[in-house]
Amino acid sequence: MAYTRRVGFLGNVATFVGADASVHLAEEVSNAAVNIPKAIIGAMLINGTVGFAMMVTILYCLGDVDSVLNSRTDFPFIQIFFNSVGNVAGATVMAAVVLTLTWACSIGITTTASRMTWSFARDNG
Repeated sequence: MAYTRRVGFLGNVATFVGADASVHLAEEVSNAAVNIPKAIIGAMLINGTVGFAMMVTILYCLGDVDSVLNSRTDFPFIQIFFNSVGNVAGATVMAAVVLTLTWACSIGITTTASRMTWSFARDNG
């Protein structure tokens, strides 16, 4: 049976996803020609800095690499949390925070997709 390992840097990469989200709402922004590029550059700078800090933190807290790669949870980030705090309750709370933030991001993605679909339909696309 083939087994693929999941590598846990998706969260760090995801900080750069959706930097163009402000473009999808451009028709509702005042002075869009100036404010939208500022928003995109600001998002890239802030998210890039936060993503880099998150990556360094994860690497610093990684602990035993073999336990992370061979985790029974099959999700490296949960094993990193467990290795860091040393108990199941703490790791569960930390994983719940990550999953809640992922859920919030999916709402933003759905909002963007619905706005683009609405604009496409409005323009007889």
